[in-house]
Amino acid sequence: MVKNIFLFICLSLFGISYSFAQDISYGFKAGLNFSKINTEDIEQLDNVDLESFDQNSGFHLGIVFNTKFSEYFGARGEFLFSQKGGRYEFEGPSYTDLNSFLGGDKVSRTGFRKMNLNISNAYIDIPVSVVVRPLEWFELSAGVNAAILISSSAAGEMSFREDSQSEEDAYKGISLDFRYFRDEVGETIPENGSEVRLINGTSLEIPKTIKAYYDFPEGAETGLFNRFDFGLHATANFFINKSLFVGARINYGLADITNSRADRSLVAKDGSELILRDDKDTNLSLQASIGFSF
Repeated sequence: MVKNIFLFICLSLFGISYSFAQDISYGFKAGLNFSKINTEDIEQLDNVDLESFDQNSGFHLGIVFNTKFSEYFGARGEFLFSQKGGRYEFEGPSYTDLNSFLGGDKVSRTGFRKMNLNISNAYIDIPVSVVVRPLEWFELSAGVNAAILISSSAAGEMSFREDSQSEEDAYKGISLDFRYFRDEVGETIPENGSEVRLINGTSLEIPKTIKAYYDFPEGAETGLFNRFDFGLHATANFFINKSLFVGARINYGLADITNSRADRSLVAKDGSELILRDDKDTNLSLQASIGFSF
């Protein structure tokens, strides 16, 4: 229902622009994104945060369509490639499933996990704005934007110490190479090798590189990030001359970007089943742009 209303607003703004425009111009813009995943539901233990979300950087570029209703008022539509995401860290009690060197079912282990991820989500972003230009060199705009996620990846590192291990014996330097739309349950990168360790009488295979859903049980839902996003934005542009401008924009996401059927807790499992998190994670980003309007 919310998505339908949002799409109706976008189409209405485009329709108004087309019907009443006295002038049509085109341009392009490019610049940097500073993004993070915004959430209020942080996993905790004894009121201590186990995870954190910080910003990362990316870029955006695309084309701009302007319509002018009067000297001071108009509308704008944009078609952008835009990188969003953020940095994620987890440190606390957790679990992992490891392959026995002798084969058979995976061996589930509990212990202490440290991990970091740099998440990069690439969107086709379609902002639609109402524009006010009180001065020849300055304009303000605000509106709505819809976005389609076209790729989603992350890279980082993890260490894991079983409850029975000392810090010196922890599994360290496990690389994380995530492709959220392509990776499968239990997947590693075998060509990167593995290490065999004897832990509590069991020879376990510790992979050097794991994929996004390595710890997921067979049949679990994958695809952590949702394909569709929408939100609000506000922009200030400063014109260096008649055509060249620099600007700053804030994008505030309204949609939950994570799939609740694949968004799992890292703290514990329910037997062999994942404990899923029905929280709301949204995009929050700042953009710094330079552009040219014809």
